[in-house]
Amino acid sequence: EMDVSADTFAFIDDQAFERGEIRQLLPEVAVFSEQDLDGLLLHDRFDVPVTPESAQRRRMYQTEERRQAAREGSALDYVEFLRTCDIRLEVAPLQPQSLARAYELSQRTNQLNVSGERYAQSQLQALMSERPEDVFVISCTDKFGDYGAIGLCVLRADRPAVEAFFMSCRVQRKRVEHAFFQHLAQILSQRGADRLEVAFKATAKNGAAVQMFKDLGFDFQPAGEGEGRFLRCLSAPFADSDVVSV
Repeated sequence: EMDVSADTFAFIDDQAFERGEIRQLLPEVAVFSEQDLDGLLLHDRFDVPVTPESAQRRRMYQTEERRQAAREGSALDYVEFLRTCDIRLEVAPLQPQSLARAYELSQRTNQLNVSGERYAQSQLQALMSERPEDVFVISCTDKFGDYGAIGLCVLRADRPAVEAFFMSCRVQRKRVEHAFFQHLAQILSQRGADRLEVAFKATAKNGAAVQMFKDLGFDFQPAGEGEGRFLRCLSAPFADSDVVSV
């Protein structure tokens, strides 16, 4: 329901039996004893940037519960319900105030990280200063609340193509990806492109990204073991892209 994978959870308990039960049933969950508490925040698993989005994550999960309750109580089909949600995207250049969140998305996005890229903060700073027109931070709101910055897209320097794309699972299937790539298609068309090209590199966890691009109508062109690119004609509109305003 929270749209996060089990390997993002930590389970802490003072009973060996409960810890053993979780290790057996959910081996991907990190398990700690009460004796680990004093040094827990120094552990690598907890070394993540503090951003406005991460500070509000509990509130965001509560807002998502309200969204789900509204959906379950609606007689509309799913797409028509989305149209009533007033979903809005803001696509903006990478700025100093969004740098920490962009870094967080790069480091923590697994399922919807199509290229498998992990940008260091210094790399993002260089992109921000040297190629600001090629880096987009995607933020999202709806009538229930603010999702915050939910995506990052980096274009190649040598041609109009996508080098990396990350998106939070929290907005997947809400036609956000349709609206963004329709918007990006217009940008790339103005730069002389005739197709959308997105770099792909397989990881242990980004199968969901593969499915998302297939659902968006991209064709896959392999280019080696676990690598390739997704391609789509710019002239073909994305279905339901008007559900979300940009």
